[in-house]
Parts: sequence; structure tokens; C-alpha cells
Amino acid sequence: MGYWARPRQDGLLGSSGTGSTSATAIPVSNGIVSPDLGSLNLTTAPTTLDDEGRAVLLDFGAFVLINVHRPNRGDDDTRAQVKADYHALFLHVLTMLLTMHGRDVILVGDLNISLRIIDHADPATVLADTYGTSRMPNPEAAFAAANLTRAWFDAVLALGIVDAYRAMNQVSPGFSCQIAARRADFGTD
Repeated sequence: MGYWARPRQDGLLGSSGTGSTSATAIPVSNGIVSPDLGSLNLTTAPTTLDDEGRAVLLDFGAFVLINVHRPNRGDDDTRAQVKADYHALFLHVLTMLLTMHGRDVILVGDLNISLRIIDHADPATVLADTYGTSRMPNPEAAFAAANLTRAWFDAVLALGIVDAYRAMNQVSPGFSCQIAARRADFGTD
């Protein structure tokens, strides 16, 4: 069975949808809107966030698989609030699944994030663009502070989600983000 969440508006850059497959029919949710938003205060309507087709939640019984295409950082701030609201909603739903419902969660997809210097193709440029130099007393802290989505992903990991690649490759530089340069495996985010 194939499950696909597509954007409901044409021309949304960077998102063609998110898809997942299962050998058998299972409960599925196209999107991350939760019926219980609690005290979550969003500027963007939750259904508008789901209209971008960025997530598919599949309930396999023993675990919930979330396939997500997280909005990337981008070069402009025109969608900054939408992205911040998406992060808040996603973190809320993940927290509910893990803590309130006691579910095991597997998170996969395109997270559009390089959490640490070791995960980035060109961290010196990020540091130089942000601080004017790549030489500083604590470059790891500076790199983490250069992008608020890194704080969001730290919050995801604090819930108990494990970065499987980094857990198995603790010291090897590596990244899978691309900028049309697959042969060189070079990309940034």
C-alpha cells in the first residue's frame, strides 16, 4: 500500500510531498495535526501547515513511523513564522506520541538539518558567514547557535529519538544533503 501526502497549493518550493509504503493496509494520517493542541499557540492555522504535504504518520501497532520533509532554513524570512509554527506543532505531536501515549516512534525523511559541525559539508563557511571567522574558542557552540532549527532538533533528540547514523558513526564526517553535486557528495543546510 502506498501513502502519499501532497502539497495542496501549487508552486510550494522544496516540497513535492512525502510518501511511504507498507505491505499491508494500516492506519495512516496525512499530516501532523493533533486533535489536542493543548496550550500550543500558533500563528499559522494547523491545517494550513498540513496542507504543505510534509508528513505521513503510519501506525504499525508496535510503533508509529513518521516520514517528514521538514521545511528548510531558506534564504529569506518570508516563511519564518510558518516554519517556526511547523516546528512547534511537530514537536508537540511527537511529545504526545512519546509521553502521553507511550508510543515508540521511528522518525525518517528529509529533515533538512546539519546538527553538528561533523554533519555539515562546509561548516567553516557557516561560521564565517555568521561570525566573520571560522576560528573561535568554541566553534561547535557557535555552529549550533547559527541556526535555530538545530535547537529544535536538539529538543527532538531530548525526547529520546536517536540519530541512528550519528550513533553508529560518532567520529566520521558525513552528510546526505545535496546541491546538485552528487558525485562530490557536497551539500549544505
